[in-house]
Amino acid sequence: MEIAIVGDKDTILGLKLAGVTKTFETNNRDEAQQKIREFFQNPEVGLIITTELLADQIRPFLNKLTEDSPTPIILEIPSRLGERKGEDPILTLIKRAVGIEIKV
Repeated sequence: MEIAIVGDKDTILGLKLAGVTKTFETNNRDEAQQKIREFFQNPEVGLIITTELLADQIRPFLNKLTEDSPTPIILEIPSRLGERKGEDPILTLIKRAVGIEIKV
């Protein structure tokens, strides 16, 4: 399975250097939703990475999208501006997969 990313210029550049080929640069919420939907419907994509800042702008869309399907996984990473404080996205994914909350 492939990795796809939707995010700002700096994040895209860093992950392109790491070998990610399915990328889409945007800070626009409508463009991000459209591209994430395309990646989500592509059976070759197993992981979609986006920045926390962009994910916060489209939170209801992401929640609805991931309710019905466990794959691909959507992972939020900090942007170059740093991380936001809040719930850990990895723990959220584990809770969704396992069905219980794990305290670390």
